[in-house]
Order: sequence, then structure tokens, then C-alpha cells
Amino acid sequence: EKYFNKNDTINLGMSGDKIQNTIWRIENLLFPQNISYVFLLCGSNNLASYSEYCIVKGIIDTAMAAKKKTKSIKVAIIGIIFRDQYDSYRRSKIRRINKDLQKECILHQFYFIDYNTNECVNNDNSLNIELFHHDFLHLSENGNIKLAKAIDKCQAEMKCKVSYKKNILQ
Repeated sequence: EKYFNKNDTINLGMSGDKIQNTIWRIENLLFPQNISYVFLLCGSNNLASYSEYCIVKGIIDTAMAAKKKTKSIKVAIIGIIFRDQYDSYRRSKIRRINKDLQKECILHQFYFIDYNTNECVNNDNSLNIELFHHDFLHLSENGNIKLAKAIDKCQAEMKCKVSYKKNILQ
């Protein structure tokens, strides 16, 4: 509530969703007329069954579907958040996916939010328990606050770029 105004924020995510569910929802649900920003956080539930290429393509296709709905929408992709207490095959896969997502975001003029900063991982490469539940998959309240702040900061940057462009054109 502190970070998101309920009047201009909708959450289309569901626990257990895969990319396919998210893209279906974007393609088949009506967006409110006043929506200006879309923040996508998906792909974690696809890690076990899909290749890195398919996950990256699926996330970019989802962002493109949102952009197609309303041309004026600004899209930000949140990189897949680390999981597992210590470094693992999945974390390595997440690193490679996020690196490719960053490149694709530049190509498609999407914003990218990297949640996996140094404060998420301790010196011994374990996940910061203050940001994750004991399952080392789901974010704790502190982890969700960190994510909300990152989204808030990105949205402020998006607004500045819109204002900057308007000033140049006027």
C-alpha cells in the first residue's frame, strides 16, 4: 500500500504461474484505460522444464503482448530472482537468463530491474535470509519491500524520461 496506489495498479500474477499463464492473461483481459506501466516478474516456475532461450523468448513475448495492448505503456522486466540457499545450477541458469534479458530489453526499449544485487547474497554466496523465507524461494516482507522500492525507483525513472521527451518536443 505504501508503494502502490490501488487506483492505478493491478496485479495479474498468480502463485505457481508460468510464462504461458501470464501471457494468456495479458492477451485476454482488459487493461484499465489509465494504465501507464507494466512490471513483469515471471519465468521462475519455468526453470525446471524450459531452456534458457525459451524462457527469455517467453518473457520478451509477454512484454511485447503488453506493449501491443496499449502503445503508450512503458514496460519493465524484473529479472528472475535467485533461489536456493547456496549457489546452484538454477542460480547459474538464472544469471544467464537475466544477462540475455538485459540485452533484449535494450533492443526492445524495455526497462530492466535486477533484484539480485550484492545485498541479496552474503559473502559465502548464500542468500540473505533477511530477504527470503526459509524456503529460499519466496521473498520475505523485507524482500518484498526491497522489490517494491526497486519498482518505485524504476517507475520514477520512466516518468522522468517521459517528461524529458515532452520538454524537448515542446
